Amino acid sequence: MQPVSGAISWKARLCLGYILFHFSLIVVGAWGWRFEFKAPDLIRLYQAFTGSGYSFSFFAPRIGTEYQAVFELFDTEGRSLKNLKLRPSHSRELELRVGGIINAFRDPKLSQGVRRALAASWANRILRDHEAHSIQVQLQQYYLPTMKEVTKGEKAEWRDFYAAKFEK
Repeated sequence: MQPVSGAISWKARLCLGYILFHFSLIVVGAWGWRFEFKAPDLIRLYQAFTGSGYSFSFFAPRIGTEYQAVFELFDTEGRSLKNLKLRPSHSRELELRVGGIINAFRDPKLSQGVRRALAASWANRILRDHEAHSIQVQLQQYYLPTMKEVTKGEKAEWRDFYAAKFEK
């Protein structure tokens, strides 16, 4: 039996439903809405897998910057032994942990003493795992020049916004 002309098949309805569901998650993510209720884990997994939950700030006039923590280890003569970099973008868990610590340094209400103590704690943890005499902690943000600056030859680069050196 042939379907009536103009009728939509169940496969087309299912496909349309999926497209609407996916598009709605993209819109919610692009507008930066966060679910006040606990979204089912399946929806969160779907958003993480497809990228439909991201804010797409790349298209915004003020692009969100990336941050990283750089730890340079030195021997007793001051020679560089190793350079470790932590970027929040490696995984969601690392993003939350490293991003939270880096954001604490960016808080203008945080005193220099607290910043130094936080950096010392981080440095101590890394020094325990490596044979080094001292460590340089650098927190950096990725600077993106404006289009005007690019035409003048300026390049995107990592810039320090906090640095401190510690010895064992």
